[in-house]
Amino acid sequence: MTEHDQYREWSAAYVLGALEAEERGLFENHLGGCDQCQAGVQAFAPIPGLLAKVGSPDSEPVPVSVLDAAVARVSSERTQLAKSRQRWRWTAAVAALVAGLVMIVSLLPTPDAPETTLLAIAPGAVATGEIGVLERAWGTAFDLNLDRKSVG
Repeated sequence: MTEHDQYREWSAAYVLGALEAEERGLFENHLGGCDQCQAGVQAFAPIPGLLAKVGSPDSEPVPVSVLDAAVARVSSERTQLAKSRQRWRWTAAVAALVAGLVMIVSLLPTPDAPETTLLAIAPGAVATGEIGVLERAWGTAFDLNLDRKSVG
């Protein structure tokens, strides 16, 4: 997932005021230079007005089809946002795991330590490979060979 994909998923949440302050600031900075995200925000712009009319005694009733479409779109955007956050959390956890393994391996006292097999799992992908620690005249070198395989 690219950084732009993440921002595109925030369009509905931004219009509805559902982004946290930090996320809102990031999105607004991105929004200034992105026509696609500006179009996404414009597409969602009528929704708060429609929602404000719901239940107002002097307003015309909003057609059920319009409300259903709005609710479905907001629900879809919220689900995508939750999935995006979950992917980022998994990615951060895998990165922390790999960093921890690299630190542990670097502390091993043997200069020609055997290669250690690694397995990292993230949503939709599995990375397998080996890490080796090599002693060099200038210090310690790591030999990391990973293969990424998509799952599902």
